[in-house]
Amino acid sequence: MTTQSGPFSTPAFIIKLYDILDEQNQVQFNQIIKWSDDGEYFIVLQPKLMENEILLQYFKHNHYQSFLRQLNMYEFIKARNSENYEIFSHPFFKRGNKKQLSLIKRNPIKTKCKVKKELKSAVKQYDFQKQMDSELLFLKQRQTKFETQFQEIISQNEQIMDQHKQIWQELSNSKKTLDVKIDRISYLLSFIIQQQGINNQDSIEMLNQIQCKPKQEYQPVESLSPLLKMMQNQMTWNLKVPTQLGTFSPVYNEQAYSPLAIRSQESLDSYQSLSPFYQQFKDQ
Repeated sequence: MTTQSGPFSTPAFIIKLYDILDEQNQVQFNQIIKWSDDGEYFIVLQPKLMENEILLQYFKHNHYQSFLRQLNMYEFIKARNSENYEIFSHPFFKRGNKKQLSLIKRNPIKTKCKVKKELKSAVKQYDFQKQMDSELLFLKQRQTKFETQFQEIISQNEQIMDQHKQIWQELSNSKKTLDVKIDRISYLLSFIIQQQGINNQDSIEMLNQIQCKPKQEYQPVESLSPLLKMMQNQMTWNLKVPTQLGTFSPVYNEQAYSPLAIRSQESLDSYQSLSPFYQQFKDQ
């Protein structure tokens, strides 16, 4: 703080120090601090009393070392006289030369140190902000990476689901194809057996088993072996009794025996178009 404003303002510390040494106050403080006889410098006689009676009144503190630092900041020269008292001098701080007080300025080295300290603090703050920005960028990159990986997992899961559906569709188609083949074989066996005029109980039971046996999803090839064996035996028996061919119409329980049930009209039409036996007996 200063008593004036502008480029030639005088620091408040210098004004207060000059007022302490003013002639009006010299009687009160001449045993503690005073001008030299020629007024070229001032003398501190009792530092302890100065702390308790002067500093607290003018500077709102009672630390003599702080007072010395202020003098050093304004480039006062400290020395000791012949009586071992501390003396302080400055080219522009002299008794009766109050106009030159505005020329007293802070030590540029001290000001430079302060600027350097502020610059160092600003650089430190900039480095901290730069580090925070770098960490924020790193977190954003990690988040983007995780999102990309998550999307890849979703895409892979969708592909697996599509493959799963495709496999089930292929299995379903295979089952339908197998059912059609079983229908054709069943119809063929039923038609041949009916035309050959099976009249023995074993053949009837076999036909009943074929008709009544529930549909199975997957039957191994070996399940057809008993039917083929039965067909071979029946055909051998018919060859031994040729007079019965074409004349015997099998009736079981007073009802004409019908072929095995066909699962679909599509299978029946397919078989009718392919079976030579069916065409032969249909024309008769």
